[in-house]
Amino acid sequence: MNKSAAPSTVRGLFWSLLDNFAFIGIQFLIGIILARILAPREFGLIGIIVAFTTVAQAIVDCGFPSALIRKVDCRQTDYSTVFYCNLGISLVLTLILILSAGAIAQVFKEPRLEHLIQAVSFCIVINAAGVIQRTIFIKRIDFREQMIVSVISALGAGSVGITLAYMGFGVWSLAIMMLLLSTLNTMFFWILSSWRPDLSFSYTSFREMFGFGSKLLVSGLIDSIYTNLYGIVIGKVFSVQELGYFTRAQQFQTVPSRNLAIIVTRVAYPKMATLQHDDVALRAYYRKLVRVLMYISFMLMFGLAATSKSLILFTIGPKWTESILYMQMLCLAGVLYPLSAVNLSIVQLRGRSGLFLIMEIMKKMMVIPVVAVGVFFGIQAMIKAIIVESIISFFINSSKSKQMTGYSSFDQLCDIAPSFAVAACMAAAVFAFGEVVTLPYAWMFLSQVALGIIVVVGLSKPLKLPEYEYFEAVAVRGVRKLCLGRGLRDWRS
Repeated sequence: MNKSAAPSTVRGLFWSLLDNFAFIGIQFLIGIILARILAPREFGLIGIIVAFTTVAQAIVDCGFPSALIRKVDCRQTDYSTVFYCNLGISLVLTLILILSAGAIAQVFKEPRLEHLIQAVSFCIVINAAGVIQRTIFIKRIDFREQMIVSVISALGAGSVGITLAYMGFGVWSLAIMMLLLSTLNTMFFWILSSWRPDLSFSYTSFREMFGFGSKLLVSGLIDSIYTNLYGIVIGKVFSVQELGYFTRAQQFQTVPSRNLAIIVTRVAYPKMATLQHDDVALRAYYRKLVRVLMYISFMLMFGLAATSKSLILFTIGPKWTESILYMQMLCLAGVLYPLSAVNLSIVQLRGRSGLFLIMEIMKKMMVIPVVAVGVFFGIQAMIKAIIVESIISFFINSSKSKQMTGYSSFDQLCDIAPSFAVAACMAAAVFAFGEVVTLPYAWMFLSQVALGIIVVVGLSKPLKLPEYEYFEAVAVRGVRKLCLGRGLRDWRS
């Protein structure tokens, strides 16, 4: 392995973790405050809007940026070409949403949706204007600047959203917060980045990027439709309020699972790109990544499921009680998501974007029976079907990864089995504690977290799990440097 590249990866992982956890922490606190002020129905309305805008945003975020990250020798012309393509696509998508907002409102029988969708759709254009700057930072494995942007933007937008909610703006406080978050993110990316588009546009560059990125774009679009389809079905077949319960549970679950996948893949993908011609080094790096990633994923997701009752009742109150069971089940559905994402990144790394697309189509075809189960048997049955689908998706993704790295599904399961066992024991102890002990919700949650940490460390250290030792070493080294006042200089160097 290239030793000179290792510090930048660790540095990138550190800042990426700090970026996401700072952003997630701020968003989490803002969400708690807003959930106490607003009603589940208002979150359900935003859930419908997000379902449509996220699909459109996936078209902008997927494809071309991934092609830029993968390309080693990007030129100004490449960046400018992608910039204008993304901006043009975003303008078209925004116009489509604005024109179709009335029809969407009629389908859900919610008149307020029309103007809400029309307003929030401008987030697509605003985000597209900062895609290249963000891509350049990712390509450089430079997440420090992104952390600054995320934290300042989240604090600014969240403060405005909370103020508007207290003033009685209702669901519009959420919509305006989303618009402001996109605006601040893009504005700060332009301030911190020296890159600016010029008037160059290369059809050769476009064809090259499109050849690789178009299939990823379609894959991302399929995945986004698949992810948001459940919310649309719940909002239409059941009720907007029921969707509010589901989306709140989903937001709690998504914080660790999807963000963990984003953190690791956006740091690991550029690193793996440098090792793509060294099969031995790539497999070793890939295996280590899987073990550490799933150790964290198991502990977070199982722990979140075990503490869901005290967490929801403590943070957002009894009016969200119906979200508890949804959250517990969704945590089980999301535990393998980071592993599936990493397996897919290998297919993407090898330039097999056509195979990537075929795999996505195969997996997403399973949405038909899953949705059917939800329509006929209810939301809980649908989530159980999602759990089964997540397991099948892992085997599909890892089977293709084996062909490219020799790291099979069986090998991966063997590597992560000890972490699964530790997490299962921890979750059982934490859940049992919550059932037999009576405490105020805040103290119950804190006690469960403390117990969970004790059980995890108490089992991991005697077992000498390599992933725990690696994670502990990185964490201790990072904290020690920061405590000694050398952290920022060391991570920059």
